[in-house]
Amino acid sequence: MGRVLPSGSFPTPDTALEYLYGILCDIPGFFPRPYIAVAASLNRLLFDTGNYLASADITLRLNPDRNLTFFSYMAFDKHHRICGYDAQIRNLGITVDFPPETHPATIQALCQGIQETCTGDNQQYENFEDCVDFMTNKTPYGSSDQLDQDSVSCRTLHIQLAALAPDVHCPHCGPMGGEACTNKTSQSYYEVDYLSCAYKRKTHYS
Repeated sequence: MGRVLPSGSFPTPDTALEYLYGILCDIPGFFPRPYIAVAASLNRLLFDTGNYLASADITLRLNPDRNLTFFSYMAFDKHHRICGYDAQIRNLGITVDFPPETHPATIQALCQGIQETCTGDNQQYENFEDCVDFMTNKTPYGSSDQLDQDSVSCRTLHIQLAALAPDVHCPHCGPMGGEACTNKTSQSYYEVDYLSCAYKRKTHYS
């Protein structure tokens, strides 16, 4: 279990991998990704052997011509397996956000994707126009620094994942946000310690 801010929290390894590949990889037939990861570099790796903790500083190179840096802490159990992690993406908004004049076109594409992907029991809006009205007038557009808040940006993230798991992500694209695209308080980020599972070595002093 872990989280990557501002994207959200991930209860299982599968959900974490779904976000990683679903957002940063070009998947034919899916909602288009504005940026694709083409390379990665590990800048620093530090260990705390007393508590089985590690921290990593990783930079992804995105196409076209952007860099994105992740700062991550990872906790390991006594069998040296990752049991939790807590990460943050530096300057995500100023790195990947598009200018305001592009927002109407993004909303149009978002609503088209929602109407095509979220059908049947997963339908979220009465029609395309209802979706556009909600995204334009009833929720803030937001920045990529608000990907886990009630915003158009959050729903744009989740439509990229909806084709992989529509039952999970279509509600996130809907007007209620499905608990993912809902406003959180600053204190809510302190409610869970994702690193508490780290194994603590016994020390012996002579």
